[in-house]
Amino acid sequence: MPDLSNDAAAEMVRDLPEGSVGHTYGRFLEGWGLDNAFLGGLEVDSPTAYFARRTAHCHDLFHLLLGYEPFDDRAEMEVEAFLHAQ
Repeated sequence: MPDLSNDAAAEMVRDLPEGSVGHTYGRFLEGWGLDNAFLGGLEVDSPTAYFARRTAHCHDLFHLLLGYEPFDDRAEMEVEAFLHAQ
């Protein structure tokens, strides 16, 4: 998966064929006004830090795949519960 830490990368996946997961994810990010700009400030200097960055990087994708809206406290709990169960 491309690094979606900037708008250009989000545009890249949004420009994938309509109906693809990438296109849908790009539209999801755009529609909710989401970006992963904060990921650029997360250091990856240990396996734990790498895991934390990857988890944060995939968080919005899980909102899309599981059907939970972002910015909703209950939805955040549901996404985290799913991830922890994995």
